[in-house]
Amino acid sequence: MSTLNSLFPPEPQSPVEFKSAADESPALIWLAGLDGLCIWFNKGWLEFTGRSLAQEQGNGWLERLHPDDSKTCIEQYLQHFNAREQFLIEYRLRRHDGQYRWILDSGTPYYDDEHNFQGYKGVCFDITQRRDEESDIRIAAVAFEAQHAMIVTDASKVIIRANKAFTTLTGYSNEETLNSTPNILNSGRHDADFYAGLWKEIVSNGFWHGEIWNRCKDGDLFPVLLTITAVNDRNGITTHYIGSFSDLSQRIAEESKLRDLAFYDPLTRLANRRLLSDRLETAFTKSARSGNHGALVFIDLDDFKQVNDQLGHPAGDKLLELIASRLLLVMREEDTIARFGGDEFVVLLENLETDANEAKLSAIALAEKIRLALNAPYIINNDSTIKWESTVSIGVSLFLGQKHSIQSTLAKSDNALYKAKKSGKNQVHFLA
Repeated sequence: MSTLNSLFPPEPQSPVEFKSAADESPALIWLAGLDGLCIWFNKGWLEFTGRSLAQEQGNGWLERLHPDDSKTCIEQYLQHFNAREQFLIEYRLRRHDGQYRWILDSGTPYYDDEHNFQGYKGVCFDITQRRDEESDIRIAAVAFEAQHAMIVTDASKVIIRANKAFTTLTGYSNEETLNSTPNILNSGRHDADFYAGLWKEIVSNGFWHGEIWNRCKDGDLFPVLLTITAVNDRNGITTHYIGSFSDLSQRIAEESKLRDLAFYDPLTRLANRRLLSDRLETAFTKSARSGNHGALVFIDLDDFKQVNDQLGHPAGDKLLELIASRLLLVMREEDTIARFGGDEFVVLLENLETDANEAKLSAIALAEKIRLALNAPYIINNDSTIKWESTVSIGVSLFLGQKHSIQSTLAKSDNALYKAKKSGKNQVHFLA
């Protein structure tokens, strides 16, 4: 068996380089587009079939399939393609001399730099004369996707091979990896039941695919998308396991960033209207179940326009950030603090008393605590250091379960804030 480096060309940097490198490979290599149709075959494939690229493109290559293998091959291909999964398919393909040869075909989805699905890459080998070496052929085929870390174990789960991507990602050298077990990557985040279920699925289906946490040599944890495949001999006996995984850290970071943009105010990092709305629905449901009151506290800075007019908008933004910091310090951990827009903030109080009068007193007391905290002078460090004094007006209303709608409760709290403003500002006003 040749080494992996001699079987496959190095990972290309462009489609042109890929095709050029693939034409030098002894393997039969193909590319499929977004619709699943084959768009390109390398020189090795065309020499094998004795046909032109135009004849093979699209579904043309299916004409060379053995009639007994055609239906199963197409079904397996479409199943994996729609699921964006790696696959290994065996079928008979007619060679240029008319003889059918057994082919091992490994397909792998590939993506652009922005993680957009582009289609499939495939690599095939003629295994007619080498069925006894089936496991080595499978190992080589899976290793074709060089950007994925890969290990191969024997039937006892002892690592016998690891590719360069594995050592780069995990920090373990090849010498440290060989003759160890995959337990060196155990993150401690998954319990025994998780692993029991994983291996039960491998025994039942021949593979497991999912997200899992691994641990690098330096102790850092990182999430991966892992596929474990059992390799069986012709008698169905498992001889090897292949583990292939890719780092999900960047994808998860990007998803977290998008989630932040959707639910959090970019300036203050407080909840935005959307997240507050979600929290309100949950709070109303919990209040109905527990019988405990909740409260909405509307907060508005008095004469905030003066900050922007006298000091500029950057100073105004800084003041809003300082206000958010103070709110986080004085409020309970279970409370939701949101920037409702402009210089208006909302605090959602949950788990107040079941008695309405007691809940009212608690809500007003918390509102007064907020007022005093936000009225203290601010030191604004922008182009220069400025001491700024400001007051706030606050409106408060209670809710219990779903006796009133969320919108009516919001409107009542906003009306309470309006009355606080109209009554001279720098005060708390409650509306029942």
